[in-house]
Amino acid sequence: FLATRGSDDVETRNERPGPEVWSALQKAVADRNIVFLSQSDALARFTLGNIGAQAALIAPLGSGADAVAVLLVEWRERDRQFDRELENLVQAFADQGARAIEQAKLVEALASTNEQVRAANRELVERNQVIRDLVYALSHDLRTPLMAGSMTMRQALAGAYGRLPAEYVEVLRRSLQSNEELERLAQTLLLVARYESREESKQRRPADVTQLASSVVGELESLWHSKEINAHVEGDEVFASVDESEVRRALINLIANAVTWTPEGGTIIVRVSQSGGIAAVAVEDDGFGVPESERAALFQRFHGDGAARRGGGTGLGLYIVRRIAESHGGSITYEPRLPRGSVFTLRLPSAVPDQVPHA
Repeated sequence: FLATRGSDDVETRNERPGPEVWSALQKAVADRNIVFLSQSDALARFTLGNIGAQAALIAPLGSGADAVAVLLVEWRERDRQFDRELENLVQAFADQGARAIEQAKLVEALASTNEQVRAANRELVERNQVIRDLVYALSHDLRTPLMAGSMTMRQALAGAYGRLPAEYVEVLRRSLQSNEELERLAQTLLLVARYESREESKQRRPADVTQLASSVVGELESLWHSKEINAHVEGDEVFASVDESEVRRALINLIANAVTWTPEGGTIIVRVSQSGGIAAVAVEDDGFGVPESERAALFQRFHGDGAARRGGGTGLGLYIVRRIAESHGGSITYEPRLPRGSVFTLRLPSAVPDQVPHA
């Protein structure tokens, strides 16, 4: 960059300096000092003659290997005597110039990094969109035949196709349980995809949580009945402002989880209560409980449901419960039950039956 006194214009030249000038520039960088060229020095006169100047100074912008540029000042009309004041002035200018160039490089590098991050984020968003769409498609495609199969098996168990041998009935019941579990898995995948895409439902209406819990316990009867578990709901009518389908899913996950970890002949109690504007649903079992070492990550993806401990399940059930609770402005907590077992408590904002629904 070439600047001339008395002019606001800066000229840009893309050329390598002559060998004499290049040697002087390298010397200034190597010595880490300002180099003065005047007519009193024979070698300097040779260099000055090549650049058409009467005097010059060379100052590295930066030091040694860290020099980012070189400042060359020429006096073309007359020789110049150099003193300490001029040296200090030039050094201060060189230091500021070096810092300015370094900052410009940092800004340029930051801009390049930001663009790379933006490009990576765009790619990540596109990949997430593909994964979400794939999960949506697979889940929908799975649910249709699963629901049809479950309906057929229920009809068969109800005698729609005639009387079945006892051994067939037992096999059919187990098949129905497995089919229903696959239906729940498909629904879980849909919810995970929706929540990870920040597309959770904003619909809220007053719903009787006690009635909802009783409905879920009845829906899962085949699960707990097959293990001879006693499951029931306790509590009066309690209303909460919720998306009923999502809270139903949260209760299904909590109660199914309790059935999984409760031994045969055990007990599951769903207690519904209300206090201080909060509707609480506590799912209590006398099962194996959760080891203290696993409680911190209990509601994280792929850590809950005992999947890590036993190698089964998706590890998404309790995670979905947490996401549903938080999206409703509520919470989910775990406490050990004495002498053994677990208590999972889902807390939601309470509502009154005549509250105006809103989306």
